[in-house]
Amino acid sequence: MEADSLSSCIIKNKVASNQLGTVSIHEVIDSTSTQLRKLLEQGAGHGTLVVANSQTNGRGRYGRYFHSPQGTGIYMSLLLSKPDLGLEDTSLITILAGTATCRALRQLSNKPVEIKWINDLFLDGKKIGGILTEAVGEHFIIGIGLNIQPPVEAFPEEIGEIVEFLYEASEESVSRNEIIATIVSELLEGGCQSGLISEYKSYSAVLGKRVSVSMGKSSYVAKALDIDEQGRLVVEKADLTIEKLCSGEVRIKL
Repeated sequence: MEADSLSSCIIKNKVASNQLGTVSIHEVIDSTSTQLRKLLEQGAGHGTLVVANSQTNGRGRYGRYFHSPQGTGIYMSLLLSKPDLGLEDTSLITILAGTATCRALRQLSNKPVEIKWINDLFLDGKKIGGILTEAVGEHFIIGIGLNIQPPVEAFPEEIGEIVEFLYEASEESVSRNEIIATIVSELLEGGCQSGLISEYKSYSAVLGKRVSVSMGKSSYVAKALDIDEQGRLVVEKADLTIEKLCSGEVRIKL
């Protein structure tokens, strides 16, 4: 296995796409997505990639903090442009990113990584990563955080019981450079992909299960039935009414 230090040269050589732009590697950064937004304001274009060994202010949905320990995870943000993607419905960008990332992780690790609607990546019922999509004009900043191997220091107590890692400490893992390059290749070549929703559903961790749905201050229990062509989660409530969710938070009921 190659040394697992991040290298822009290795990533560039492994990305199977001519759409990759500038690749910048940071030892410590507040947030790769924050840095990429700054680069966009300075004229960065489609395919620009920012990667870090650790983040001090990694972000998830609803402004939550994404724990980003040094050297054991993947923290990256990729700039995609709507005209280059060719996707008519911008709400499908997160689904595109989730599907591409899940496909890459399954291919490299041979493990049954799943997607919990709409943007969390799960393995063995626990979260190994997440995706945060931000729209900026005609561009999208795709932030991806992944737990690859356990860090020397344990995760904070409040999240330590719900996180998982793609590889156990004793396992030999695929290098982070190769994982990053494979995900980026899938993303850059993924626009206008036919069968996107079907593939996304095949990776789903929630379909057919009872889930808790939170919408603001209200919540209810339902059964996850389907994901429609707009990426909405179709659920059946206790009174048998059907809801199609385009936002909100879903937790699997055990």
